[in-house]
Amino acid sequence: MMHFPIAGPLGEGELVQLGHFLADIDAPMNPEILGGFFVALICTQEIIMPSEYLPYIIGEDHSFDSEEQALGIVGIIARHWNATIAQLRSALEQEDAYVSILADGGDAEISGTYWAAGFLNGMRLRPDFWAEVLRHPEVACHLVPIAELAREVDPYLAERSGKISPEQRHNLVQSFIWGVVELYQFNELNRNVVAHESGRRGRQKIGRNNACPCGSGQKYKRCCALGEPTIH
Repeated sequence: MMHFPIAGPLGEGELVQLGHFLADIDAPMNPEILGGFFVALICTQEIIMPSEYLPYIIGEDHSFDSEEQALGIVGIIARHWNATIAQLRSALEQEDAYVSILADGGDAEISGTYWAAGFLNGMRLRPDFWAEVLRHPEVACHLVPIAELAREVDPYLAERSGKISPEQRHNLVQSFIWGVVELYQFNELNRNVVAHESGRRGRQKIGRNNACPCGSGQKYKRCCALGEPTIH
């Protein structure tokens, strides 16, 4: 029986292995898209289980060839998730602690396009949360460079025209790498406020026996309807 490490950042070989696997199965994501996708989900400060995010990464209908392959790939993805959390947490105390996959591009030109598209995909999994974040212009501005880069491949932004120059691209990439740390910090400090506002706006439309919109899986009356924001 093979044993896989459960902690620590992915090595270069594991990133290559993950990339080849996702390409071979024609998955919806590649490692760069996955990097942005994970950061957007983690920035919500909500516990999100692999059972929810895995179908977006490998596809809803994918079946692994063996238990060993499943353990290996899912283990790599889970470690990538945990390592990203650790990097973002470190960034609260240490400047430039967050290093995306893009930083490992060597001398190749870094586009940032697919990372940014992945981030927007992650935002769409929690639209109510991000709608509340957008009400704070001092932090919402950090989403601008992400949207600018994502428009090159994101179908929702395809109508926007204008070519990004190499200098603009470099500045946008640097801006979003720094900006995601600011987003994470803001949400860490203000998650109770954001959760409260999101729940308060929807209370008149949510039945007490309906599923809570926060995604906890509990009934609304046993979760956010209690008055205090519930963090999961």
